[in-house]
Amino acid sequence: MNWLLLLALLPVSARAQPAMWALEKAIALKYPVPQITGDSLAVRMARGDSTLLVFDTRPVEEYDVSRLRDAIRIDPDLGVEEFIAAYGKGLSGRDLIFYCSVGYRSSDVVQRVIRAAQERGARSVSNLRGGLFRWYNEDRPLFRDAPVDTVHPYDAQWGRFLRKKESAE
Repeated sequence: MNWLLLLALLPVSARAQPAMWALEKAIALKYPVPQITGDSLAVRMARGDSTLLVFDTRPVEEYDVSRLRDAIRIDPDLGVEEFIAAYGKGLSGRDLIFYCSVGYRSSDVVQRVIRAAQERGARSVSNLRGGLFRWYNEDRPLFRDAPVDTVHPYDAQWGRFLRKKESAE
C-alpha cells in the first residue's frame, strides 16, 4: 500500500502534530537524509549563525506567501548540475538547510544534491524536519518582506496539517 494513502487515512488532530509526526516518519523512510529540527534551526538563526545557507524548495506561489528569513528559493526539480552551477562556489564551510511545506520535496532535493554539495565543501546538508508547516505550527517566525502569520497550504488535503490559530480580536 502506498505510504501517502496510509497518511490520508490518519486522523488529523486539532493541533495537527500527531499526524505531522507520522508524516515526518513516512518521509524519513522514503528519504533517509540528515534532518535538523525546528528547535535546532531556530536557535542557530536567532544567534545569527553565518554558516547557514537556507533553501526553500517550494514553487514561487508558495514562497511568495511566506518563508524563513533569508531563504533562497530554488525549484524543487532543480538538477544537481544546475544547483552546483548556481550555488557551488558558496557552499564551502556552510551548513545547507532545505525545506518545503512538510519535508517531502526538500528531502528529495537533499538526496539528490548532498554528495555534490559535500564535494564542494559543504559542512552539512539537512532537511528541516516537518518543513514550514511544523515551523508555523510551533509559532516560529515567517517572513515575506516583513513578518507574516500565514502559510500557503499547498492544497486542501495537505493544508489539514496546518494548525488553525486563534484570531486575536
